[in-house]
Amino acid sequence: MKRRYALLVCLLTTLAIGCNKTKDTTPANAAHVMFVNGCTATGNIYVADSLKTLSGPYPVAFDTTVGYQSLAAGTEAMLVYISSFGNSRPLQAATATFYANDYYSVFVGGTITKPSFFVTSDDLSAPAQGMAKIRFVNLSSDTLSETVTVGSNLLAVHVGPASCTPFNSVIAGKYAITSNDPDKINSSDTLLARMYVADSIYTVVLTGSRGGDSIAYPLHLSFFLNDPNK
Repeated sequence: MKRRYALLVCLLTTLAIGCNKTKDTTPANAAHVMFVNGCTATGNIYVADSLKTLSGPYPVAFDTTVGYQSLAAGTEAMLVYISSFGNSRPLQAATATFYANDYYSVFVGGTITKPSFFVTSDDLSAPAQGMAKIRFVNLSSDTLSETVTVGSNLLAVHVGPASCTPFNSVIAGKYAITSNDPDKINSSDTLLARMYVADSIYTVVLTGSRGGDSIAYPLHLSFFLNDPNK
């Protein structure tokens, strides 16, 4: 009986030691950063700071994003670069300051020959009951000043290149979203009607061109969910 008890104590002690060895790789003073590739003709892109790749372990293709990645808060020199066949080519660099426990998005837009690059602070506070939050980001390579509607509701006007709106609240429901520069022809695109769910937060992104790159990369609206748990 005593031997069984001693073995049980030994087993529990071993398990406890094993559990204590498990480490959380998230920095204690972490900021949370999401990367969005809206830069035409880039293929696969990474964004990195001095410590880690913010875009996660895999490259981010054009018109896609990754979830929020954790990194130590502070001022970071970030390099956006293209990876192809094992070689990397710098695309754009900038310095940004990230504060602990806050959320950010890093947007790369424009085109491979003339990229744009900016960082936003993301307000992920919950919408009011029965509401969703939506923002619009203009990553087109053209000099468009977009008017944006959600269904029949006006979301924003004069959203210029390499800029975005704040998150705006809308009643949860099914909407089509349209962006258009009233002063320029062929500057409109519509995201087909879909459900925007209560208590959720969304980013709608305009990429592409109505000009020289319009055949390969026409103006295009896409969306993603700002989920702090991914």
